[in-house]
Amino acid sequence: MSEKQDRIAQLERDRELLDTQIKELLRTEHRLAGARMRYERQLRRIELLNRFALAATGTQSSIDLMNLAMPMLFSLFPFEQAAAFTLRENDYLCPFCVRALAGREADSRERLGEIGEQHEISAEAPPKEPVLLGDDELGDATPFVRRVVEVTRELYAAPAPAPSTTFGASLVMPLVGRGKWALGAIVLRHDAPSLISSHERLPTEADMPFVRLTAAHVAAALQSVRLFEQVRDIAELKEAYASKVVDAQEQERIRVARELHDAIAQQLVAMRMDAEWISERLDADHPAHDVSHQLTTRLAQTIVSIRNIVYDLRPPLLDDLGVASAIKAYATQITSNAEIELDVEIVDDPEALPQQVATALYRIAQESINNAVRHAEATTLRVTVEDSGSAVLLRVRDDGRGISSDKLNASTSMGLVGMRERAALLGGELTINSRPGTGTLVSAAIPYARDPSK
Repeated sequence: MSEKQDRIAQLERDRELLDTQIKELLRTEHRLAGARMRYERQLRRIELLNRFALAATGTQSSIDLMNLAMPMLFSLFPFEQAAAFTLRENDYLCPFCVRALAGREADSRERLGEIGEQHEISAEAPPKEPVLLGDDELGDATPFVRRVVEVTRELYAAPAPAPSTTFGASLVMPLVGRGKWALGAIVLRHDAPSLISSHERLPTEADMPFVRLTAAHVAAALQSVRLFEQVRDIAELKEAYASKVVDAQEQERIRVARELHDAIAQQLVAMRMDAEWISERLDADHPAHDVSHQLTTRLAQTIVSIRNIVYDLRPPLLDDLGVASAIKAYATQITSNAEIELDVEIVDDPEALPQQVATALYRIAQESINNAVRHAEATTLRVTVEDSGSAVLLRVRDDGRGISSDKLNASTSMGLVGMRERAALLGGELTINSRPGTGTLVSAAIPYARDPSK
C-alpha cells in the first residue's frame, strides 16, 4: 500500500511539474508571439521609412515632401491630425502644410493661403527631443511646444479642453538637419486618444528612439529639398537677371541706333551737303577746292559707316521681314567685300517668332558670321535657318582655321559666352564643333510656342 501511495505521489509531482512546464512553454510562446509581433511591426516601420526615403529623393518642394511624409506618419503612429511647421527667413515658424485623417483615408489640405501671421511662432528654443504630452500638460510645456500644439488645434477647429480634462494628446517632433540646422517641427495629434482601437496605442518611452529616427528621416529629406529649393531660386534669379540684362542691352542698342540715325547721321548728311555746296562754288584752282572735295568724300564714307553701325545695332529687316531675311541680308552684306563663297539656305522660313527668340537667333548668327569672316580666314560660309515647328534651328559652318578647345571652353571669350547665354535664357541649346584646321560649325536650337492663330 505504501508503494502504491508513493507512486501516486510521484505521479502527482510529475503532473505538477508538467503543468509548470506547460505553463512556462505557454508563457514562452506568448512572449515569442509578442516578440514576433514587435519584430514584424518594426519591420513594417522600417519598410515605411525606406519607402519614404526612396520617394523623397525625387521630391523638389517642401509641400510635396510633407504630402509624402504625412501618410507615413499616420501609418506609423495612431494620430488623426498633423501640422508641419517650417522655419522661414525671419526666424519664425509658420504652418505650411496640414494633413487631416478622415476615417482612415488621408485628406490632404494645403493651407498656405489661409494661414496668416497670427500663427507665426518664434523659433527660439525648440525642443531637442520629441515630446509626447496630453492637453492637461500644456501648462508645464515650453512656450514653443505649447504654441505649436495650440496652433495645430486651431487649424482643426478643435475646442479648448476643460481645465481638469485630458482632452487630447500631441506628439511634437522637432526637425533638425545635418549640422544641427533647425528646420521646423511636425505636430501629430489625436483629440480623443481613449477612442484609439485596441490594437493601436500611443507611443511610449520605449518608442522614442524610433520616433527620433523617423524625425531624422523627415528632417534629412526636408533639408535636401530646402537646399534644392535654394539652388533653384538662385538659378531663377540669375536667369531673370541675365534676361533683364539682355533685354536692357537690346533696348540700349535700339536707343543708340535711333540716336545715330535721327541725330548724328542727319547732321552728317547736312554737313556733306554744305561741303558739296562749297566745293561746287570754288574754282578748281582754289586752295580750298581739294580740301572741300576730300571733306565731302570723308563725310559720305562716315555716313555709310554710321548706317552700317545702325544696321548692326538693330536691322530694320529683323522687324519688317523676319529673322531669316535679316540673317541672309547681314551675311550678304558682311561677305560682299571678302573673298568668301556664301550659301544661305532658308528651310521653312520661321514666321511670327516671338521678339526675344528672333533677336537671340539673329545675335547668335551675327556673332558666328562675324567670327567666320573676320577671324577664321574662311573661304566658304554656309548658313542654314530652319523651322522645325517647335524650335527654330540655326547652323553656321565655315572652312576656316577652327578654334582650339581652350578657347572654346574659356570664360573670357565674351562672344562665345554671349551666344551660349542667349540660347540658354530661352531654354535653347548651342553647340560649337571645331578643331584647329578643320573649320567651325555653330548649331543653335531655340524652342518657341507657335501662335495657333498664325
